[in-house]
Amino acid sequence: MDQKLKPYHECIDTFANELRLRILKNLKEGPMSVNDLADKTGSERSNVSHSLQMLRLCNIIDVMVDVYLISVVV
Repeated sequence: MDQKLKPYHECIDTFANELRLRILKNLKEGPMSVNDLADKTGSERSNVSHSLQMLRLCNIIDVMVDVYLISVVV
């Protein structure tokens, strides 16, 4: 499912979300699956998936064969 990337000015709110910040902190350690991130952040898988989608649409992370990684330096 290829969705259109959001303009950067619409992505500022992405960094105002505590879960997304925790996800990025964990991804700094290396690529992780949704389940790994859910375990490490203590959040439900559905919430992590939603946050990952927002980060991906803002071109902050990439997905490679079911694992996510940071695509820009944060």
